[in-house]
Amino acid sequence: MYLYIPKKSKEIYKEIIAHRGYHDIWPENSILAYKKALMKNMAIEVDIRKTVDNEIICIHDRYLKRLLGIKGRVSKKTYSEIKDEYILNSNEKVPTLKEVLDLINGKITILIEVKDFMDYMYEKKLIEIMNGYNGKFYFHTKNILTYKKLQKIYETKVFWILNPFRKRVNFIKGGHYKRAEFIVK
Repeated sequence: MYLYIPKKSKEIYKEIIAHRGYHDIWPENSILAYKKALMKNMAIEVDIRKTVDNEIICIHDRYLKRLLGIKGRVSKKTYSEIKDEYILNSNEKVPTLKEVLDLINGKITILIEVKDFMDYMYEKKLIEIMNGYNGKFYFHTKNILTYKKLQKIYETKVFWILNPFRKRVNFIKGGHYKRAEFIVK
């Protein structure tokens, strides 16, 4: 007996992806960083986490200290406790996934990294948000259980980051943005 494993979409490997948005100058995972990537016609990678009140927000770190200067974990805070804080002493605030999807509006590809374990409420909220989105999107995650859940729903649009046999996507990070400007038209 053979287990059918769907082939992964190869489109994502052709994209140049602004990791956490175009954040060489602008705060990572911020609306401004996403707007700058959008202006350059670059795909973007966003990190998502769920708050205690089941809001899905775009933030990389599990703890809030580095990015927002406040103590605590994202998963232990409500969205209203986070939404008015500024990212890295900028004028940018932590956006929700819905806000980012509304901004992108299908104009570029989005690669969504699902952080942490995706429990039932996280899964339900993510499906609700993504069902209303018509653009090109993919998921990736480090958590094998989250990967399996996402794969059942989104099949070939899901990648497990720790898979050593997976081809790597073309992330542009840090000082690589200047090089990317010559590549992206």
